[in-house]
Amino acid sequence: MTVGQTVKKGDTLAVADSTAAQLQLTSSQGTLASAQSKLTTDSGGPTALTKAQAANQLNQAKNSYSQAVANRKITGQQNSLTLSQSERLHGAQTHTTPAPHLPGCGRVVCGWRRDSRSDCSGSGSSAGR
Repeated sequence: MTVGQTVKKGDTLAVADSTAAQLQLTSSQGTLASAQSKLTTDSGGPTALTKAQAANQLNQAKNSYSQAVANRKITGQQNSLTLSQSERLHGAQTHTTPAPHLPGCGRVVCGWRRDSRSDCSGSGSSAGR
């Protein structure tokens, strides 16, 4: 068709491309079939295998949790021991050279504290040490 062309009843004026709509319909039909199949399977309840797998996963999760609790306790004990040993070794004395740690961290390490004028590398003011 062109602009100004005469048309008669029944002439095709335009044709829509239905390719995208057909692809979407086909995909939706597949999704529906899959959902119906899953519904049929799930309606029968869990199988013995599914129950056994779930029980196994639960036991693994419980074991993992117990191990994490034990590891946390051991780590706490190790940290307490390290702190106690450090306090015995260093007492209340402060260092003129800081123990290594991350710049800007502000942590107290062996009695040395980073102040706002220091870069934690030992340079800058000695205030706060």
